[in-house]
Amino acid sequence: MDETIFKEGIPLLEGRLTLKVSKDSMEAFIEGEDLALDLSKLQDLPRILEEQGITHGILPAPELMGERAVVARGTEPVHGEDGRIELLFSRESRDEAAGGRDVADPREVTSIINVRKGEVVARRIPPTKGTPGLDLFGREVPAEPGKWAHFNIGPGVEIDEDGDELLATVSGALSVDPDGRIAVLEEYTIEGSVDWATGNVTFVGRLLTITGDVKPGFSVQVEHDLVIEGSVEDEARISAAGNLRVQGIIRAAATRVEVGGDLECGAVEYALLAVRGDMEVHDYLLDAKCLVGG
Repeated sequence: MDETIFKEGIPLLEGRLTLKVSKDSMEAFIEGEDLALDLSKLQDLPRILEEQGITHGILPAPELMGERAVVARGTEPVHGEDGRIELLFSRESRDEAAGGRDVADPREVTSIINVRKGEVVARRIPPTKGTPGLDLFGREVPAEPGKWAHFNIGPGVEIDEDGDELLATVSGALSVDPDGRIAVLEEYTIEGSVDWATGNVTFVGRLLTITGDVKPGFSVQVEHDLVIEGSVEDEARISAAGNLRVQGIIRAAATRVEVGGDLECGAVEYALLAVRGDMEVHDYLLDAKCLVGG
């Protein structure tokens, strides 16, 4: 290899053409005033390139690009892809785990992604190394490996000993904020009512709060405590394994409420209630059917 080829270039056809190589050794090109005409007179270009040590990426024919003609081009490296954080739970995966949802009933949507203590909620996918390239002289051009991704953790999760998985330390709702912080929330609040926007609600954490009503025909099932700041309306189904507090009215004969702990509510109209613990009603009972163990 003649180092001149990188600077002044190698003269061809008695100096009418000049063969040069880019500083990074990835492109060889020919320059000249009557480039197209003189290129047609240039015989045995592959041999000339080989004499200069150019053995890789020789083009079948020169490519005219403005005032130069590219005659050889190296293979660029393919840089590695960055690592990423993969969430193992989604609304779709939760539905599959539950045996699928009744697509004919639009109430059956998963508004809360429930995760149990000890479950792996996210996994760190390693970066790739990339694929090296070759310059014009057959030398390897290294690829840049991708960068490792790092967990952005919130409450209710911890990184395992190997640093590659994120584990839930509590049971609750999976949360990912706009900054990518992953958390599992023991206490979760639904702002507004349980209706067509939320669908039926299931929650495995310690406390679920609903700031609105449970609308007609919808159900709420929780494994611990439940607070409803509004009312429970006709044909609703409420099941709380822990305590239940309803600030408004539990109404209508087709409404069913089951409580594993204590119930506190404003009033009850016509509904059927089954309470294992104590039941406290602040205002009135109107033709309600109540089975109370405490």
